[in-house]
Amino acid sequence: MCKRAGTIGYFLMALGAGLLLSMLVPRCGFTVLVAALLILLGWLVRR
Repeated sequence: MCKRAGTIGYFLMALGAGLLLSMLVPRCGFTVLVAALLILLGWLVRR
């Protein structure tokens, strides 16, 4: 189960990082907020 949580954590962090990279010129603060939350959630699941 721990290995699965690690994989989900990496997936969430990668998704958040991808969102941030796609918004290099942030037009919408909501997208940046969602990306930051995904990275944080992935980090918490990883722990």
